[in-house]
Amino acid sequence: MANNFTYNYNQLLKQCQYVPMAIEEQVCVIYAGVRGHLDKVDPSKITKFEQAFLQHLKGQHKDILESVRSKNEITPETDAKLKEIVQNFVSSFKA
Repeated sequence: MANNFTYNYNQLLKQCQYVPMAIEEQVCVIYAGVRGHLDKVDPSKITKFEQAFLQHLKGQHKDILESVRSKNEITPETDAKLKEIVQNFVSSFKA
């Protein structure tokens, strides 16, 4: 399990050259990884998960991204919302 966690986390931290990820996007993706929500995601699908999850956040949960960006932290309220969003997304994710 530790090896999957390490691999998954390394995959989350990768970014395309010349296409940096916004800090609020990085925070939300890393949140999903370090909180253990990605433990059940196949390591070979982490990159697809990340892309789909960010698309989901940008399309349906801009308020979460805006909160993280403007407050420079995850507030307790944002934490609760983000936890629910991540759990729901992971359970429905199919790559």
